[in-house]
Amino acid sequence: MLMKPGPQASAAMPSFPLWPFIQSCTLLLMAKTSYAALFAKAQDAGTRRDYAEAEAVLTRIVAETESIPAAWLYLGRARHALGDHDRAISAFAAFLGYQPEDGAGWFFMGRTYLVLGRAREATACIRSAIEKGRESAETWALLGFAELKLKRSAKAIASLERAVSLAPSDVRIFRAYLNALYVHAIRTLSRGNASEASGMLGFVIANGLSDPAQRLYRARALRAESRFAEAITELEAAIKAAPDDPSLLLQAATLRFSIGDTAGRYSALRCLVASSGGSSMDSGRYRSLAHTRSTQGRRLQDRPECRAGSHTKRRVRCGYPRRGRSGQL
Repeated sequence: MLMKPGPQASAAMPSFPLWPFIQSCTLLLMAKTSYAALFAKAQDAGTRRDYAEAEAVLTRIVAETESIPAAWLYLGRARHALGDHDRAISAFAAFLGYQPEDGAGWFFMGRTYLVLGRAREATACIRSAIEKGRESAETWALLGFAELKLKRSAKAIASLERAVSLAPSDVRIFRAYLNALYVHAIRTLSRGNASEASGMLGFVIANGLSDPAQRLYRARALRAESRFAEAITELEAAIKAAPDDPSLLLQAATLRFSIGDTAGRYSALRCLVASSGGSSMDSGRYRSLAHTRSTQGRRLQDRPECRAGSHTKRRVRCGYPRRGRSGQL
């Protein structure tokens, strides 16, 4: 015999169908679990450097659900690794649309802009990353690289100094800092501040960035300061590192000639002639240079005003012709 539900039973029954609701919640939970598993699979592929697989999985995730915004960030990183930089920028922009306060998104977008040669956009993004809390050595170093691309060497040095202070044992960052100092020193020298330039270049060389180019620029700075002996020492070190470079030998000979070191000048010129093989056109040019300068010197020394006891008002540099305006070593 069927009984009608009483008042209490009627009150306990839901006002909407319960089973469809439970079913939809279960399906939603299963979908989230499924996408989470896919996201973990994509992360694993990235760890294995299988960026093509990671890109394929992440593309599926972002096409089917909005429940995992971080998938856009990892998709951008996968595309960056694959060299698809324009689409990587689009992925990072999509991620930042969901999470604009996430410093990682700004950092990776700035890195990709830098690879594309868009240093101005890169600088803006990296500064945003720092403002959003991603103040790591890697971020400051990347900002230094971007500033250097914009020819802001002083700002690049400041950023890289900050990076070095955060990661003092990172050799790669410290070398980037030395390179920024080197670039800034060249610009400082071109503006006529030889003393500051020689100091920076001395620090760069003392800390391991000591190719012939750095020594050559320091020799120029030291010569501008009239520190000739130190300039010659730097040139000799450069010649030792690159003995087959005739331009270094020629500049050493020119420097010795300008300060009156006759023996050193001829020694450098002899090395120059020997390096040319003794029979080429270069050899003849160097021999002619040596002969011309020595002849000029003898002719000047034979002039009456250069002889001992002569008291003429005319002032000449006896024995050596005047240096040209270019000032090149």
